[in-house]
Parts: sequence; C-alpha cells; structure tokens
Amino acid sequence: MGSKVLRDRVTSWVLVSGALIAAAAPLAAQPAPPLSAPRVVEEIITDESGKFRLRTEEYTAAPIDVPVAALSIAELYAAGNGQSGPVAAARMSYRCPVNDAGEITLSFCMFANRLSQTNTIAETLLLKVGRRMTLPALPAITQRDKDRTARYVALEFNIPAVELPVVDLSTGPLVERTLIPELAASSPRRLNYPRRAIQNEVEGKSVIECQIQQDLSVICRQISFDPPEHAALFAREAERALGPLMVSPQLADGSDARGARFRLSLNWRLT
Repeated sequence: MGSKVLRDRVTSWVLVSGALIAAAAPLAAQPAPPLSAPRVVEEIITDESGKFRLRTEEYTAAPIDVPVAALSIAELYAAGNGQSGPVAAARMSYRCPVNDAGEITLSFCMFANRLSQTNTIAETLLLKVGRRMTLPALPAITQRDKDRTARYVALEFNIPAVELPVVDLSTGPLVERTLIPELAASSPRRLNYPRRAIQNEVEGKSVIECQIQQDLSVICRQISFDPPEHAALFAREAERALGPLMVSPQLADGSDARGARFRLSLNWRLT
C-alpha cells in the first residue's frame, strides 16, 4: 500500500471479540450558562480574495461548576494516567470559538488563564465531563464573502478537588469474556489506528486484559503485542479499545462481575 494512502488513513476496521453496547451514562439535562451581551469589534481585513469586513463578537458566560462526581472509576483512572491520590481544585478559563452552527467544541478552546499553569489532570477531567455538559449555544449564521463574523465565548470552569482511585489491575478472577453479557458476541469495532504505526506501515496483534471496577466501568491494558518490538506504538489505542464501557453487575454464571478480569485480542490491519 502506498505511503500516501497510509498517511491519509487514520482508522482501520479491527475485529474485537466483543459487542460494545453500554457506555457512560449522560448527565441529567442542565441549563446552559447565561451569556453576557457581546463586545463587538469590526475591522477591514485584506487577504488573497480581497477585502472583507470582519465582525468579532466576544461573549462571556457565567462560571460553570464541573460535575466530576459523574465520572466513572475508569475515567478517573485514565485522567490521572494511572496515578492515584488527591487532585486539588482548579479554576480554568478558556476562549472558545463558536462555529457557524452556533456550537462550541471544548477541545477547540484555548487556555486563557495566563496567570496560572495548566493543570493537566484537571483539564483532562474537564474534557471528559465536558462531552456530557450543556455548553452555551448561539444562533446559527451564514457567512457572506464580504461580511464575515467570528464569535468567541469566554468560559470559566470550577473543577472541584477529587481523589483519583487506587486501582490494582493484577487482581481478581480471570474469566472468559463470554461470561460478560455485553461481550458475549463478536462485533467489528472501528478503532483509531496509531498514526506512527500508519507512517511506518506496522501491523500486528494486541492482547488486552481488562478489569471490571466497583462501579462496573472497565479499565484495560495491553499485556502483549506481536511483534513485540512494536508494542509501544499500539498500547495507548489498545487500552481505549472498549471505550467508556459499563457492564452488567452479574456474569452469565451468576457470580459478581466486580473485580473480574477478561482478555481480548485485537488484530491491527492496514488493509
């Protein structure tokens, strides 16, 4: 396969021995925080297409309390990259672009609190909860060639202190994945193929071992890769293979699912 095709392909169909059915529960409906009247700046801009008028609207939203308590054990574990212990409360400010549909995508926001350092764990917690939070929205607009509008919203998030859980992934009974109702059947799963593996045209097979947590969320780790010299290229995406999966409290044999471990194979193929 040509290198250009490989560079352009960022995902690949991989057979995962499990149907992914349940996911993280959405938060209860929340009202969007109110917005201030916009601060407006208009200017004439010249680019390759000629001159046009740019209207920039800057809004400010009321502070938002981030409900980190809604995160699962697996999400907290991922946010801390396996670390445990307390994470201090943080206040984080962002300047967020609003697209023409009137929507904000949190991952596109720019960290705006220049007086403090970015708290990596707090920011990760925010991004995980943010996908389920109600953010401000503005009316959709249609851009005109000679009269364009850029809109931004200043968002401030209050992230409470949180305790990252202590997790030992080596304990618990090892069971067949067929005992887990959500994983009883095989299903194709579209995974993110690691970019470096695409660039180097690497294929292989991961084995992941997953543990069911007390809240029934699932944490996975890659325990082997063939060929082993390329294990590091696939470890991160392999660990994300099941996504934010939540499973049933009982295994098919009637035993408690909490603490049980199971294994899956992932075949990484570029074709």
